[in-house]
Amino acid sequence: SAIATGCGGGIGYEVFVPATFALTIVSNGIIGNKVLGGLSVADVSHLYRTAITPAGYAFAIWGPIYLAGAGFAGYCAMNPEFAAKVGPMMTANLAMNAIWIPMFCAEYQIPSLAVIWAMLGTSTAVWQQVGAPSGPAASIGEWLAVRPFTSLYTSWLSGGFTVAPPPPPTK
Repeated sequence: SAIATGCGGGIGYEVFVPATFALTIVSNGIIGNKVLGGLSVADVSHLYRTAITPAGYAFAIWGPIYLAGAGFAGYCAMNPEFAAKVGPMMTANLAMNAIWIPMFCAEYQIPSLAVIWAMLGTSTAVWQQVGAPSGPAASIGEWLAVRPFTSLYTSWLSGGFTVAPPPPPTK
């Protein structure tokens, strides 16, 4: 359709990817930091200890991931053809990311587990679409804005499942 592809003057993924990235940042910042009350990500992690739980500082990687994500979103905004290629999966991924932390903080473990698995699947699909970090990039912009985000983000999602499996469901 014209809206999904950006053809015919419609809004395309060069808008959808940055918009869902912004939604993710706002949602995760508000809910994850208890701005509206409730539990934070750290609170939930402390409630449900696993055999291997990363130390709090391990989550500092999200600063570089979000910074790289901003570069990725900016690259999509400036490159409609690239955005059309990765946009469907990345828009879905970022929309899921925006709802994952609220679900996790509300202790909806089964739905949040399903969402994070879907996030891993869609981020892996995007990573495959842009190519492995050791392969040739289409431009210096891809090296600087696309590959760091897709590599860090997908690695974190896959590592998170390996290091800290989800606790037994309560909701």
